[in-house]
Amino acid sequence: MNQKTLERLEYPRILELLAERTSFAVSKELALQLEPSVDIDQVELALRETTEARNLLDKVGEVNTGGLRDIRTSLDQIKLGRTLEPTEYLEMRDCLQAMTRLGRYLRQLPADYPTFVNLGAGMSDLQSLADQITKIFDEAGEVKDSASPKLRSIRTQIKTARQRIRDKLAALIGSPELQKHLQDTVIAVRGDRYVIPVKSESKSAVPGVIHDRSASGATIFVEPLAVVEINNALRELQLAETEEIARILRELNDKLLARLAEIRQTLFRAAEIDFLLAKGRLSQDLRCSCPQVNRKGMVTLRQARHPLLREAAIPIDIQVGDGFRLLVITGPNTGGKTVTLKTVGLLTLMAQAGLHLPAAEGTEVSVFSGVYCDIGDEQSIEQNLSTFSGHISNISAILREVNANSLVLLDELGAGTDPQEGAALAIAILDYLLELKCTGVVTTHYSELKTYAHANPLIENASMEFDATTLSPTFRVILGLPGKSNALEIATRLGLPKQIIERARQARVGLSTELDEVLGEIGEELKLARRAREEAEAARREAEQLRRRYEQLSEELETKRAEILAEARREAKQLLDRSRASLEEAVRLVKEEKTAEAIKAGRRTLEEVTRKLKLSQELRPERDLAREAQAAEFAVGDKVYIRSLRGVGTILETNPAKKEALVQAGQLKVTVPFKDLSEAQDDQTGEVISRGQSSSINRVITEKRLHVPSELMVRGMTVEEAWAELDKYLDDALLAGYESVRLIHGKGEGILRSALRQRLAEHAAVKRFEEAAYNQGGSGVTVIYLRQ
Repeated sequence: MNQKTLERLEYPRILELLAERTSFAVSKELALQLEPSVDIDQVELALRETTEARNLLDKVGEVNTGGLRDIRTSLDQIKLGRTLEPTEYLEMRDCLQAMTRLGRYLRQLPADYPTFVNLGAGMSDLQSLADQITKIFDEAGEVKDSASPKLRSIRTQIKTARQRIRDKLAALIGSPELQKHLQDTVIAVRGDRYVIPVKSESKSAVPGVIHDRSASGATIFVEPLAVVEINNALRELQLAETEEIARILRELNDKLLARLAEIRQTLFRAAEIDFLLAKGRLSQDLRCSCPQVNRKGMVTLRQARHPLLREAAIPIDIQVGDGFRLLVITGPNTGGKTVTLKTVGLLTLMAQAGLHLPAAEGTEVSVFSGVYCDIGDEQSIEQNLSTFSGHISNISAILREVNANSLVLLDELGAGTDPQEGAALAIAILDYLLELKCTGVVTTHYSELKTYAHANPLIENASMEFDATTLSPTFRVILGLPGKSNALEIATRLGLPKQIIERARQARVGLSTELDEVLGEIGEELKLARRAREEAEAARREAEQLRRRYEQLSEELETKRAEILAEARREAKQLLDRSRASLEEAVRLVKEEKTAEAIKAGRRTLEEVTRKLKLSQELRPERDLAREAQAAEFAVGDKVYIRSLRGVGTILETNPAKKEALVQAGQLKVTVPFKDLSEAQDDQTGEVISRGQSSSINRVITEKRLHVPSELMVRGMTVEEAWAELDKYLDDALLAGYESVRLIHGKGEGILRSALRQRLAEHAAVKRFEEAAYNQGGSGVTVIYLRQ
């Protein structure tokens, strides 16, 4: 991929964002080395891995990668047979434990995450090596006495020898004859030998070995002859201690060396895992989706945002390569043409690198063999190039490399020279690109290019929308419509004196302004058409949701009806069984006793059984008949409650012969049996809604139940943005009848989580809240219980 293009489109800054989300140096290197691929199979594989990582983070929660370290240098040292520093051994222990924990966790994941399960399966269990290091070193990096029995014995002897020396010296210091020759009554250490401070003039009075002298020369440090032999024995023990420690560390190195290949492989697998998780974290933070990819040179971006602009980015819709090869974008300066050009290029590079895109579902990007761009001012003082010369030099280099599978992005094509010559040169370049059959997006101010694009079926016009009311750009891309410069409007907004603007308008009279006026009228019509289309689409979605809800409720109703019938049959059978038993008992008594009392008792039993059977047969039909009789009195325009839909509707037609009515429920018209209708009641007062009167509360509740999800995602938002979304969502969820909902805010540094929970504690609709279970998001999710 062209390195100059990567830098101009700021692709390295995306890699920096990715690297910031890794956990240690090895995975950070993988992030910074990520390059766009030109192989569509590799791109699709990388996108699937990113999607899997995103799903894992969304559904399971953050994966613990704490403790991972870059131990490659330490492994190289061990391979060379060198002993490490204690801190290096402790870092290796932490890394071995972290890799073992990570591998065990990944191996137990469900089959929904095959990439992570397979990577986990390729990681060795290195806990035994970590335990060996823990056995030898304490947390301060000191070798433990328990590292070996011999070391424990040596250190015990060292302790005893030191105590003997101190006792001997203490006795000497305490001697009245010797005290007058001492500078101080303390025991010191010089060169691992125990000594006492003696006055310089008294050195002959204390026989022994002189090891040091004070800076002033007034004190000499003498090892008395009485402790020389014990000091020698101590030194021998210290040498034995050093040798034993060296032996222990050599043995540890041998164990590490025996599994060096496993450690390296596991370390690289851990880096791959952390790298994939970083791609998932970036997808979360930028609120991305997975794009589709193709080999056809087609790019379709839906609600795409430039990832480096973050919250300031305006979503755009743009496409090129489907029916036409080149897109010519015109419009005012500061209108967003260059940002749009960069968005197309940068998102293409991100997709080919296997990264999700900050765009809506349905976004599709082609896998190009090369992406080339000429963006910005190419003026160079050192090379004696003007802006125009710089652009042409760059474009010349691009045209020598492009082919049919290239994406070319040219900003302000032909600018910086005479307008007529610049326009002619720009048209010639577009012709050349068409001959190469490559895909391209070009921005320009030249009207000649607008006309040329309109006449050529392989080129499409587009413009940056401009709001004539506010005199400011909206940064939206309008396909199929060339734009105008709006220079006077922008100059007005930027504060140019009014008299200058008016003179410019007068000077423009007689020039070719008719096209700009027509374009402005078409632009306004397009805005109205887009608004109408959005409203129609919203109504269609609502109707579709109501239809699906009605079908669902119909299925539920049928299931409940079957259950009720089954329960009724069971009750009837039980009633018959009990009645049969009662009758049989009455007959037995009559036969056995043959008395008047027995005959009367039998008759009473028969009458009671007959009464219960008749009641069970008549109870349900009477209820249905009562409902049908009530519904038959409803008239067109009445508000009624539809039991199967659990909502209020308006009667459009009635059919007494078929005992049914046509009812308008939201956007849906349904035919409902009379027995499924009853009078609509106001939810607050409980009063029956009069004919022609609507129940707004019932309607809101019905619609909320159809539209409100059971969880809200605010990850990546600011506190104020998240609270605005959450506050509205809690009201909707309460109306929808939810007892509890889930708030997904992510983990991060915990700032967003703490701020939202603090406000939740004071919210009137919130009964209580708690952190989700570990396997349901943990500290990244808060479960909110609502007041009913």
